[in-house]
Amino acid sequence: MANVKAKKRAFNLIMVVAAIVIVIGGVMAVNNFKGGSSSDTASGYEMPALTTTEKSGNANIVRAGLGYALDNDDLLQPGDQLETLTKSSIALTQDGVTGLRMGARSTVVLGDEGGKYTASLKGGTALAWAKMPLGLSLCDNSVAATPSDDALLLLSQEDGSATVTVLNGSVSLSGVNAKADAGSAISLLKKDGAWAATVGEFSENSLSNDSIAAAKSFIAAGAACVLSADELTKIADDRAAQHAAAQQQAVNPGYSSGSSTGGNSGTKQPTCTIEIRCDTILNNMADLTPGKEGNVPANGTILATSTVAFNEGDTVFEVLVAACRAAEIQMEYTFSALYGSNYIEGINNLYEFDCGEESGWMYKVNGWFPNYGCSKYELSDGDVIVWCYTCKGLGADVGGGMQ
Repeated sequence: MANVKAKKRAFNLIMVVAAIVIVIGGVMAVNNFKGGSSSDTASGYEMPALTTTEKSGNANIVRAGLGYALDNDDLLQPGDQLETLTKSSIALTQDGVTGLRMGARSTVVLGDEGGKYTASLKGGTALAWAKMPLGLSLCDNSVAATPSDDALLLLSQEDGSATVTVLNGSVSLSGVNAKADAGSAISLLKKDGAWAATVGEFSENSLSNDSIAAAKSFIAAGAACVLSADELTKIADDRAAQHAAAQQQAVNPGYSSGSSTGGNSGTKQPTCTIEIRCDTILNNMADLTPGKEGNVPANGTILATSTVAFNEGDTVFEVLVAACRAAEIQMEYTFSALYGSNYIEGINNLYEFDCGEESGWMYKVNGWFPNYGCSKYELSDGDVIVWCYTCKGLGADVGGGMQ
């Protein structure tokens, strides 16, 4: 009996020790998986630690096929895929210098090149300061950006299109043989499987509020920028004022996106406002397709500022369809597989190219012209949408795109 008890005690002790070993091993594995060491790289050399900072909202990381939530001060490794969600952002810091700030709904994949981290933007936006050494690429890694030492760059990437805006310094893009200096923007479009570049002056309306906040943070850290912190603040304040004014003068509050699925009783449904304008055509009537004059209102307003109720997850496209249906305004669209979004061809029988080779419909939300399709922009309560018809400069005459 004594031998049996002794054996049981020994067995129990072995099991306890084994459990402790498993727990310790698990902790070490998780620590390593989450970036516990910055020297364990595929290239076999130690790289300077790259960490996450300034996290706002929810952000995730995918490493070796496994994903988890990102926190501040997480150590990163080559091969990591970083993702920010709606209304979230995160920054990357190395040796005390913050060099990359990812905006909402953005994806970056890290790599290494000769002991230097690289960041490939797969979607969304990222603001990069060249003070932190970081290789930059976009367009499925087919375009690499080489910034000057003092460069401040805004990168944006969507299906079939990308933009590099130079807020300070200069940049050269390999693969498309393009170069731009401060105050310019390089627009990249994919045509017939190849990327083509166009250089022009950037518009302040191409800066989202997230990008404005990120630029101000870099300026506070010592970066130079073509727009001062006060000028950036004024842009944001002006947008907020326009937003409030549009909400106050909203009409026709009975519109609905039509995607309601019920919901809890007593829950307030979010709303936005929408306006449709073609007043730029009034200054370019000589270029208008003959017979289209009757489709252009005398004041250039096809739909006055109107309120539309929508559900969480609804997009600019769905609200446009709802508003046009309610107001009996003709519209036509097609789905673009290249851009992964619906493309608005015509509203009120005014189509692309009806008023010149650069004419067509564009939209802005809260004063910002997004660089992606309207069926990919998810709305928030109180958003202000304006659809406008551009005639010249691919949006320059309505304050969007490059000037």
